[in-house]
Order: sequence, then structure tokens, then C-alpha cells
Amino acid sequence: IFLIALGFSLAQVITPTAAKASSTTAEPVPPQCSDYMILDDPTRTVYYGPEMYCDVYDIATKSPDWQGPAWYRMLPPAGIMMPQKTPGRQRCGTGMAGWLDGQHPEIQFQTTVNARVCFDIDFGPDSNCFQESTTNITNCGQFYVYQLQDTPYCDARYCSYDPVELNMDEVEEKLTGKGLL
Repeated sequence: IFLIALGFSLAQVITPTAAKASSTTAEPVPPQCSDYMILDDPTRTVYYGPEMYCDVYDIATKSPDWQGPAWYRMLPPAGIMMPQKTPGRQRCGTGMAGWLDGQHPEIQFQTTVNARVCFDIDFGPDSNCFQESTTNITNCGQFYVYQLQDTPYCDARYCSYDPVELNMDEVEEKLTGKGLL
């Protein structure tokens, strides 16, 4: 139930798959599938509460794993992908949690261009996309990579989570108890 609330279908929960490749001929591997930076800071996960980290390179409160605009792959303990629904306010070690307002590409080596990333500040009913930016996302077969820019504000950060390790009952209980659901 919680995965559906986060915007995932069962096919998207496991990982991207090569089974949906668009042709039987071998497609060239996009360079971003082997040349990327890593986002793996444990405070980046949707489970983590507020901190003051941000994904802006030249600032004192820069996220420990942020290296400036580049292609990034999300890895544990942070998670493996960007959530497709807001995790709520003050999650992911920041004030404005960044989430994907759309879908991840389903076909291997497909790139979604100009996907909308929202930053939730929760000033009211319409503030789960208080600020936004765009990203390109590539399905690399077993993982996704994101072409990320510095966030629009310093109190904003890209969130990550691992749907395979998601304990739906525990997370829903925690988020409901904190008034986030």
C-alpha cells in the first residue's frame, strides 16, 4: 500500500530491468551508465529526519556525498532511487526534500529528459512542490542514474530510498505518527 502511495508499480519496485529492452540487437551502453558520481550518505534516505544539508557545491552545509552538478547513481545506505512521491517535510537530512514528480524510464538505456524534481517545504496544501528543477534519468538496466544540478536553495536536497528494503508497516506508522501522512 505504501509503495503505491509513493507512486510505484510492482514492476518498478524491484529494479529497472533489461527484459523491457526495445529491440533484440545490442544497444550501446550510454556513457553515464559507467561514468557517474555516487550518492550514498545515510542521511539522504526518506527515513531520515531534518538536518541542514543541501546539494549545493560551494557552501558549508553541502551534503557529504555531493560533488556538484553531474550524473549520479544512488546507492545504499542512502537508497537506490529517487522517490516518486513526496516523503514529507523535513525528511532526507534537509528542510526541503527533493522527489521525482513523474516516472522513471522503464526501458533499458532509455533516458527521460527534463523530468520534474520537486522540493517539499510544506507551507500548506500546495507546497509539496514549493521549488522545482529538472533532471535527466537513464535506466542502466540494473540501476538508474540522474543528471543532477545544484538545488535551487541550500535547504534542499535530493532524496533516495530502497523500495526492496522498505518495511511498509513500519514506515507508514512512523510517518503517520509524525503527522507526515
